[in-house]
Amino acid sequence: MKKFLKTGQGSALITALIFITILGVLASAFLYNILATNSSFKRTSNLQVAFNLAEAGIDKAIAELSRSSSTYSGEEDTPLGEGTFSVSVLTSEKEAGEMLIISTGYVPHSPGPKAKRTVKATVRRQDSSLVITSWREVR
Repeated sequence: MKKFLKTGQGSALITALIFITILGVLASAFLYNILATNSSFKRTSNLQVAFNLAEAGIDKAIAELSRSSSTYSGEEDTPLGEGTFSVSVLTSEKEAGEMLIISTGYVPHSPGPKAKRTVKATVRRQDSSLVITSWREVR
């Protein structure tokens, strides 16, 4: 053993092992970064889809309420694309003809969603049409 240490034999092997270890640590860090970025991208994408579903629920409620004989009060777990939406319509006690529409989008569905977004809109009947007086996301 002392003979190998004095002559330097095996130093290339030790250098190669150190290099491979460093390379393995760097590759692991790079792979972790890729997986974390992919997870973050998927979460952001799901949140955007849920927001779009919530807006679609508001649009559907406005379309239903625009019908002259409509008694639309909302709906639950309506499938659309990659998820579902639920809508509720509440009439205002303060101002006649004003309604609050609350719509929530879920990806992929309401029980145990990966993403959930809610939008509220206030509409008012004016003549024979509906006027949107406010529209905002609820956090």
